[in-house]
Parts: sequence; C-alpha cells; structure tokens
Amino acid sequence: MEWKERLWGFNVLYGFYENPQIFNFEFNAERLIVRNLALRTANRDMYKDYLYDNYPFHLKTELKKFDRVAKNLLKLTVADAIRFFKKKKVNVVCSDLDYREESAIFTAMRVEESELKSFMHNVDGRLVENHVVPEQVIDRAFLWIDGSELPNFAV
Repeated sequence: MEWKERLWGFNVLYGFYENPQIFNFEFNAERLIVRNLALRTANRDMYKDYLYDNYPFHLKTELKKFDRVAKNLLKLTVADAIRFFKKKKVNVVCSDLDYREESAIFTAMRVEESELKSFMHNVDGRLVENHVVPEQVIDRAFLWIDGSELPNFAV
C-alpha cells in the first residue's frame, strides 16, 4: 500500500488531520508515521522530502537523528529480541508509534529500577512514545529495535 494511503488509515486512529493543533513537531503523528516507514524501508529520501515540504527548519537536525537510528535499527524475531533484551539488560522500550502497533519501532533503554515507574505512567492514554517493559511487546512475529540509546551498542 502506498504510504500516503496508509496515513489515512492511521488518521482514523489518531485524528491528526482533523486536529493538527494538538500535535506539535515532536508528537506529530503524520511525521512519526512517515519517519517510521522511511526507517523500516531504508528510504531516507522519503523522510527528507517530507521534512523539506513540511518542516524545513528541522531538516538538518532530524536527518542526523534519522541516520543515527537507521544505523542502529534491527529487525528481530521474538526469540532474538528476548535474547537481545537480556544480553543488553534492557528493561524499558519506548515506541515511536502506539506500542500495540505492529510496525512500531522500539528504542531499547536501560533505566534504574527506582525510575522504572516514572517511565510507565499513562501508557495506554498516549498515542506515541509509550514506555513499556519488553515483555509487553513480544506478542508479534518480529520487532523493530533501535539500539541507538544503549551505550556501546553492538549486537
């Protein structure tokens, strides 16, 4: 399916076209969906063109972030993801889209146990950037994992 058509499907869930005032740059669902698709398909030009047309001021900084994530992005089976989480001591993942979304990309993180609760507030009430424990996302065929926030990242 063409990515622009896919956006309309997500709009039904998020309502970003009808309510653009509630989505700033960081949480703009349309931007995050385009970024997610561009990362998963290794299509940097898609995201670059989108930024150029919609957020030219953010172009340079966002492409640096995009490149960092793209360089550290893994597509793992559930078994491989579980091994990865254990090996890297990952106890929180942050989704770019809703964590229940099959295509969500999860940024792997390690946080102090004492801080864990503060990351988990209002998970089901947020549309994007859900912080959840890894066990909450191993219910799919594979996972997209971004290791860019882990120190000394190497598989």
